[in-house]
Amino acid sequence: MKIELTHDIMAKKIWEQLPEQDRMYRTIKSAVQRRRNEKENHKGSLLSEQEYDEWKVYFKKGTWEKEELAFIEESRQAIVQKQNEKERERKEKIELLEKKNRFFLWTTILASAVLLLLLLFIAYASFQKEQNRKKDLKFAIEKAIDFKENGKYAQAVFQLEEANNYVKLEDEQQQINTKKDTFHQLDTFWLSAEKETNLRLKLEKFKKMKAISTDDFLDNLIKETDQNLEEKYTSLIEKGKSFFTMGESSKSLVTLFFAYKKFEDALALKPKSKEAEKYQNKVLKLMDDLNND
Repeated sequence: MKIELTHDIMAKKIWEQLPEQDRMYRTIKSAVQRRRNEKENHKGSLLSEQEYDEWKVYFKKGTWEKEELAFIEESRQAIVQKQNEKERERKEKIELLEKKNRFFLWTTILASAVLLLLLLFIAYASFQKEQNRKKDLKFAIEKAIDFKENGKYAQAVFQLEEANNYVKLEDEQQQINTKKDTFHQLDTFWLSAEKETNLRLKLEKFKKMKAISTDDFLDNLIKETDQNLEEKYTSLIEKGKSFFTMGESSKSLVTLFFAYKKFEDALALKPKSKEAEKYQNKVLKLMDDLNND
């Protein structure tokens, strides 16, 4: 026991006298031997990467057994393999990330393009819808004006009601309302003129309509009515003169009365006619003379 203790003390002193590198070499060698033995007995493992990196400078120093060098090389290869696997995994992760980024980028680009196309389609559809609305409104108004210019005032008003379906803006509504008021007035005068039997009063209504709206239809209507009035007036004057001549020669009050009525009807057409008034007075005078006789 005493001999062993002395041996340990001497060994310790010898160990302390060894250079630092030798002590480290011996420590590492001892650790490698222990780890190799443990692995062979399936109780240990190869050197870790940290251990290998810290100890590798000593693997080229001193004397190493063939089995120890094989253990070290196996550890190195395992570390390299593990590093390669980590590098491969790192590259795979980077590649996967890049794929995801590319997919996200192309998805974003595609979604943006689809959204842009959708917005362009919506804008074009809205523009086209607005153009069609304006076209329909213009057509409806032009059709109403065409009805008006052909004397179909009730239809013109109805057509403007249809045009309201295409009105969107305030100024468009104002335009429709203004035309509608005008066409209503024209229709009212037209209905009244249609019922009027007196050509003079009918002509006056047509002229009032012309003051509201000038068009060829009214110009022709006024011209035609004025011509009819002149013809009617001339016919009444001629018939009145004829009855007056017959009544004067036959001294017939009945015939003279017919003459009076013709001149009266002529004055209804032309209230300021001196000719009709003159003959009417002559008839009255002659009738008074006959009555006195």
